[in-house]
Amino acid sequence: MDFEQNTTTPDTPNKNQNPRSNGMAAASMVLGIIAVVTFPCIYIALICGALGLLLGLLSRGSEMAFSIQGKAGLALSGIGLFATLAIYIGTLVFIFTQYGGIEAFLSEYESLYQSMGLIQ
Repeated sequence: MDFEQNTTTPDTPNKNQNPRSNGMAAASMVLGIIAVVTFPCIYIALICGALGLLLGLLSRGSEMAFSIQGKAGLALSGIGLFATLAIYIGTLVFIFTQYGGIEAFLSEYESLYQSMGLIQ
């Protein structure tokens, strides 16, 4: 019985090993698509966009360039995250310019509900 027959040293690279992670690139692209489609739903798009950016950056591995799926995932995640943040910031700016703050907006909202008879 010869134990040295199938031994490899840890320094020899595996020819089938890909330094790039295609799974992370695909996940980044899927999360980017979800972020773009759901950008009006603030919380879902924020989470998917941030995770898509992270996975897109990690999909590069030790390579110097990104794969096509990695680039698409980064672009879609960035667009979804940017659109979500633009809507969120735009809404806050509107509330502060029109009502002077959150408290005035909430009191206006409450008076509207009272006039409709939904609350007393």
